[in-house]
Amino acid sequence: MNKGRIILLGIVLLVIVIAAFVLNIPEFAYYGRHNETSLHYVTEGVNDTGAVNLVTAILFDYRGFDTLGEAIVLFCVATAISMLFASRTPPKKSVGLSVLARAASLFYSPCVIIFGIYIIIHGHLSPGGGFQGGVILASVVLIHLVVFGEHTVAKYLDYKKLAIIESISLLLFIGIGLIPIFTGNTFLTNLASVFPQGVPGELYSAGNISLLNIATGSKVAASVAIILLSMTKKLEED
Repeated sequence: MNKGRIILLGIVLLVIVIAAFVLNIPEFAYYGRHNETSLHYVTEGVNDTGAVNLVTAILFDYRGFDTLGEAIVLFCVATAISMLFASRTPPKKSVGLSVLARAASLFYSPCVIIFGIYIIIHGHLSPGGGFQGGVILASVVLIHLVVFGEHTVAKYLDYKKLAIIESISLLLFIGIGLIPIFTGNTFLTNLASVFPQGVPGELYSAGNISLLNIATGSKVAASVAIILLSMTKKLEED
């Protein structure tokens, strides 16, 4: 059997496997029969967590440990990239873009910051949350790196300040998770501990989820900003 026939046979087998999977997706994905967990999230999520946005409720309540792990992974990534480019020195000057581009960036950057904060603090009410809002905040750093250059941005935003924000945010997340332990509950317990549920749909609701969103948002923003500054320093130097 030559190479062409082997490849053709492999393609045919792959098509058969994909077709069999696609044809069985409706039955497999029917949560009422195969996944009682999803059914519980949909029917009882608001009562259990107080959050109208069920995605955020799952991330910060039902799967809070997993979200903490993701934050720690991002912390490790930012630390590793900073160490990787530690020997690089920032450029002595930055060319940047035109005066018009600089003026425009200064005009719309506050709007982006306000939007990012809105996404973070309303994460339990509407699509968004700490991860999304944090990336939006970090995008302001990216905009200024492109428009003004790394040397100019580094004058006002250095690694030490970002590292402090990142570390404090991660410790805040862990600290919020430790509070329920002093009330006889488990780590990251939400409504069963000292955090009030409030009225679902209002800003001050969902127990500790809104606080975890704030901690995650500042953590993600600082981590992504550190990564951008480190990689931009490498690019500009090359």
